[in-house]
Amino acid sequence: MAMAYPQVRFVLDQDERETFRSPGTGKLDDVLVAVYGAQDAKRLTPVDAVTEGVRVQGYTSENDFWRTDRNRIHVFVNGRIVQDNNLTFAVTQAYQTVLQQGQYPTAVLMVSIAPEEVDVNVHPTKAEVRFRDPSMVFLAVQRAVRESIVGRGHTTVSAL
Repeated sequence: MAMAYPQVRFVLDQDERETFRSPGTGKLDDVLVAVYGAQDAKRLTPVDAVTEGVRVQGYTSENDFWRTDRNRIHVFVNGRIVQDNNLTFAVTQAYQTVLQQGQYPTAVLMVSIAPEEVDVNVHPTKAEVRFRDPSMVFLAVQRAVRESIVGRGHTTVSAL
């Protein structure tokens, strides 16, 4: 939730102990420092591209910063976190010639699309979505991430 709404300060307490606090500055990179730590956040590069009306913004990991699972690939559609294997696959496909099999990036991506192009009522918890043109959204995500890791170099998240 903190990643989806960086302008809101979130505090998580467990057993009367604070375990997480987001700054609420409105900047996603500040939230990423709170979530992943300064060292990992520094290894993320910005993503910002528009393809056929689909805007993809956020951060993805540098080519040499990877994990052995997909747990750090987070995709949000119109401000809502979604579990979409197709979009996760689009992210991993962008790294196809960069990472070896079994290596996965860290990515936090905000996909903005016209509301009429996406149906959020396909799952009771709204965790899954259905796109009018899923291949177009797949291509937009894949292209945005690929352009970021190949074309822009290493502009990184500012660490506090």
